[in-house]
Amino acid sequence: MNVDALSFIEKYYGQGRPMNKLWERIDAEIGDSAFDPSAQEEILARTVMHPLAARYPGQSEYKQAFISGLMHRADTSGAPYSDTLCELSMLRPPGPDDDEFYSRFVFDEFTAAFKQSKTLSDIEAVVWPAGLVVGEWLASQRLDGLTVLELGSGTGVCSIIAAKAGATAIATDLALALSRIESNAEQNDVADRVQATALDWCVPREELDSLLATLPEPAIVLAADCVYAPDLCAPLATVLEMIAQRWSSRIIVASSKRREETQEMFAQELAARGFTVTALEKGKNAVILESYERDPVTLTELKL
Repeated sequence: MNVDALSFIEKYYGQGRPMNKLWERIDAEIGDSAFDPSAQEEILARTVMHPLAARYPGQSEYKQAFISGLMHRADTSGAPYSDTLCELSMLRPPGPDDDEFYSRFVFDEFTAAFKQSKTLSDIEAVVWPAGLVVGEWLASQRLDGLTVLELGSGTGVCSIIAAKAGATAIATDLALALSRIESNAEQNDVADRVQATALDWCVPREELDSLLATLPEPAIVLAADCVYAPDLCAPLATVLEMIAQRWSSRIIVASSKRREETQEMFAQELAARGFTVTALEKGKNAVILESYERDPVTLTELKL
């Protein structure tokens, strides 16, 4: 298998992306040739047996389904199982006890992994696509020695990627999300460069101003996938306005277009405060990422 195909397999298995798309790429690469033991070993080395898979285990049923898929393809092509696939085929399927799991994301210079929850109602415990688009943008920037402030950090994706790229990051969210951010920072070996801080946009303006006054001036302010509910549009626009008035930071906002009316409401709130919005170019993997998502992501810079 060629290097590009193996890299694709490694990235998208680690992210836990839809398995049908993953197998489409593998099947296209293998073609009519057999899934012989050497091909099986190459695939397993980039997925189930990847060195990072032990440190950052994904969903157990996803792993088991992938192993079953590889066994099926070996059977169909009449190929014997490789030694590793033989061992894996004899393992008992795990029980449904992994309510939390890791997803791995590979960038040009490093890999980052984030603990998530299966419960989508825990919105602070999910890696949302806009965070990855911002993360790829951050990975392309020169961040050594800079301070980055993230709003609505959730799992800490943007802050942790910024820290891996050399910045000191302040990851803010509601208090209930802070322990997850700290855990993810520790797992990614950047706990010393990520500060998890409670910041509620919905408190009175005077209280919000006092909270911002305790923070160091950031070079970059990030908000990824924060525009998802109509009642948050005005509070988010307000805190961005206060930040723009207080500091000369670059303000980067990325959003998934889930509800058109919510996006329009947020745009109106920004316009009412005098913001201009400029679209930024997304990274080379962002388009691939979005092919797996229902809603595309916009990446923008705000100026007041």
